[in-house]
Amino acid sequence: MSTSTDETVSDVRKAAAALGPQIRAAADEIGQGRRLPPRIAQAMKECGVFGMSMPQAWGGAGLDPLEQLRVIETLRASTRPLAGAQ
Repeated sequence: MSTSTDETVSDVRKAAAALGPQIRAAADEIGQGRRLPPRIAQAMKECGVFGMSMPQAWGGAGLDPLEQLRVIETLRASTRPLAGAQ
């Protein structure tokens, strides 16, 4: 398992945190459609969320499991307005 550098870790987590306003702004759309709008999914892809577990040699961020959970927690904090949309 590869370990990530502090710079990569902070970049992915900072990028995930920066998605918060976009996710909150799309809360109604996400709740009604029960899926991420393509623009949000694309933004997550561009900031490295979907490749965070892939090794750096394969083009991913190579984040360790603990940092992956921290990124997920960061994204989850943005979805609190969706909690009642189940």
